[in-house]
Amino acid sequence: MSNTNTLKTIPVILCGGFGTRLWPLSREKAPKQFHSIATEETLFHDTLARAMKCTGAQADEIVTVTADSIKKETVHQLANFNPDSIAHLLSEPTARNTAAAIAYAALHVFEAFGPETVLWILPSDHHIEDDDALQAALEKATTAAQDGYIVTFGMKPTRPETGYGYIKSGETIGNSDVQTVAQFVEKPAKDVAEQYVQNGEYLWNSGMFVATAKTLLDNFIEYSADIVGPLNNAMKNKDVSMAETYQSLPAIPFDVAIMEKTDKAAVIACDIGWSDVGSWESVWEMKNKDTNGNVIGGRVAAVDSENCLIQSNNLLVAALGLKDIVIIENTDSILVADKKNGQAMKKIVKTLKDIDSPEAINPPMETRPWGQFKVLSQSEGYKVKEIIVTPGGKLSSQMHHHRCEFWTVISGEAVVTIDDKEIILTAQQSAFIPLKATHRLENASKEDLVMVEVQCGDYLGEDDIVRFDDIYGRAEEAA
Repeated sequence: MSNTNTLKTIPVILCGGFGTRLWPLSREKAPKQFHSIATEETLFHDTLARAMKCTGAQADEIVTVTADSIKKETVHQLANFNPDSIAHLLSEPTARNTAAAIAYAALHVFEAFGPETVLWILPSDHHIEDDDALQAALEKATTAAQDGYIVTFGMKPTRPETGYGYIKSGETIGNSDVQTVAQFVEKPAKDVAEQYVQNGEYLWNSGMFVATAKTLLDNFIEYSADIVGPLNNAMKNKDVSMAETYQSLPAIPFDVAIMEKTDKAAVIACDIGWSDVGSWESVWEMKNKDTNGNVIGGRVAAVDSENCLIQSNNLLVAALGLKDIVIIENTDSILVADKKNGQAMKKIVKTLKDIDSPEAINPPMETRPWGQFKVLSQSEGYKVKEIIVTPGGKLSSQMHHHRCEFWTVISGEAVVTIDDKEIILTAQQSAFIPLKATHRLENASKEDLVMVEVQCGDYLGEDDIVRFDDIYGRAEEAA
């Protein structure tokens, strides 16, 4: 094996997942990687910082693969982390699982950084406690990758989890801690997972991989040419639609497309304090608990309850005589579930989508480049919003065909333009925006502007906007 790691390692962050098992916190338009769960920063922010620390890569060398549906929020999060990190952003028109995402990234890295460049592929929504141990494992994996292996990171199971893939390690490669992969098992049944935990021969598949761009593409050409071929053609031929190309790609995970077929699959066992933050049970596991084993947050009163996760963001939640239960109050919705039945969360989210529940798609507080807003109340003919405009934030100059608006400042200072007239509003002052009046809202102060907007009209959809000017360069979307 090689003894030196002389080539550049490029982090490739997969940021296209939707985290349905963490509903109601995670929504289609605000998936879990964009939330602060493990630390004060978002999971995505922590992943970016960890990637730079462990590889020594600069911000403008990070490759991020996201989805068109969350591209704007991904850009926003990257800009908040470091504006240079937007340099290599790839966006998938349609979700096609991890095989397509990794092939897309490998093709890009091959052209942008060279065929021998090592890719460290990692999800954007995991939590790791020990970055130093992770970096040590990465260095060993990188050495094996330079010898043509595709190395994954294996974690010792702590419970019979049926939502993870499992790996049985084989022979040691050279004088290293890296081993060949003897067997992959994709999400086993509960009784099988219990056997794996008991015999100690299997590791959880963490979803992190290390390989050179050339190795990845060689394996895609051999085992999944129906993915890499069309992608390569679309990337090199401007006349080929990437959206149509993605529609034709098989939606399969990287493990199935490549790792289960290649003779270059390898694994390194790690003890890094890893969690995929993939279920409410995993959130409970990683949080500090009280003397009854409960994880409590917000306005909660728990009596005769144990090993529960109870989180309130707004309402008072009272729990009596519960065990192993999850209760999540998230302003617009409440989840009550068996903590150990995380796989059923996908079913409830599907049910919500089947009945067109907006709570499955939209977060309670929606973000915009200028700040954020949430709907406080709505019914036929009216809608009430709380709007927060950050310092320097400026909504577009716009007009509505179907609604008038009343703006009342709660705190801060608003610069309001109605047609050609500009006024300054402070706390407890209001303005009326007539139907079809051109208007704009700006926060020119150094503090957040908090206000309440009351809309009245025969149609109150967010698409009732004619935009005349916008400093953020947005196309037609909500203000």
